[in-house]
Amino acid sequence: FDDRHDKPVPSPASLRKRLEIRQPKPKKKEGRFGLYAQYFAVGVVYGGLPQTMYGFFLGYLNVDAYAYAAATTVVALPWSFKFV
Repeated sequence: FDDRHDKPVPSPASLRKRLEIRQPKPKKKEGRFGLYAQYFAVGVVYGGLPQTMYGFFLGYLNVDAYAYAAATTVVALPWSFKFV
């Protein structure tokens, strides 16, 4: 005896409601300050600091190019250890 046919068939509307994906609510903009601050700091480190180092090391101190290249690598090194 097969009792599968005794169960009521769900309506398409109830199936659709059960299978629909719930969209997450958007976060408030006040909670994104840390993200913007991080991108600002990265912009300063990657944009402003190497340009300042160029003028200071090569223009003022007259160091060799390999020393300047090593200094710029050391400045950019912490970003390489970022995990998230």
